Amino acid sequence: MWIQIIILFVRLLILPGYFIYELWKGQETSKFKWLIKALYSSAFLLYIFMAGRWDWLSYYLRFVWIIFLVLALFISYRRVHTLPLFVNQGQSLWRTMSGELVTLLLFLVFLIVTIRGYFYAEEPVRLTFPLRDGWYYVGQGGNILLVALGLLFLFHILVLLRVIPADIVWGGRIQGVPANFIVLETIALLVTLLFMLIVAAKVGYIQAGKFSGAVNIAVWFIFIFLVLNTLGNLVSGVSFENLIGAPITILLAFCALRLSIEK
Repeated sequence: MWIQIIILFVRLLILPGYFIYELWKGQETSKFKWLIKALYSSAFLLYIFMAGRWDWLSYYLRFVWIIFLVLALFISYRRVHTLPLFVNQGQSLWRTMSGELVTLLLFLVFLIVTIRGYFYAEEPVRLTFPLRDGWYYVGQGGNILLVALGLLFLFHILVLLRVIPADIVWGGRIQGVPANFIVLETIALLVTLLFMLIVAAKVGYIQAGKFSGAVNIAVWFIFIFLVLNTLGNLVSGVSFENLIGAPITILLAFCALRLSIEK
């Protein structure tokens, strides 16, 4: 039970507060940077508004976050409305904003997956309470984690192709070292692909068969890896990993934890 409480506390209180604070007190240098931050913050808040377990806390609390989001958007826009639309142009703009754009894409995928959940073609399951033969819990974690890992795989491909600058990953230590760059990014791609296969097997997209026990253990390993990755992002010294990577890996770690405790 305490694990569920920690997940709720981080997902519904800490992360929304963090994104609103960053939007409220940010120091953007252009309207475009503010716009991207406003979009990914809004996408995350709308995602948890629709998919968060507010029944554990309060259904009305989610409206409080939306009010704070609107206030943060208004106040932050007043701060940046006199700034130029762009400071950098072309490839320089992409290099400086690639991390934020990837974050926006990730949160938009979360939001789209959530919205799609409100529309279905199958016959709905009608539950009659009280439920018999134990407790029933409807949760989510596997699909979100699988989509996020797919986007992470694409992210590392773009880094490998040098579309995204290498100095925003691996703590900035592989910049200017081609051999290390190729080796580390190749390892990252293989590990991400392995994690995708494990998660797909856990949620049933791939039949694990007699390896189901090994898959369950592997999902716990993914959770531990994401926790350690979060700690690494926090101490890396790279602003993208500190401010963007760490919150995302925290969210994915809790998705992995939610998937791990499912039978």
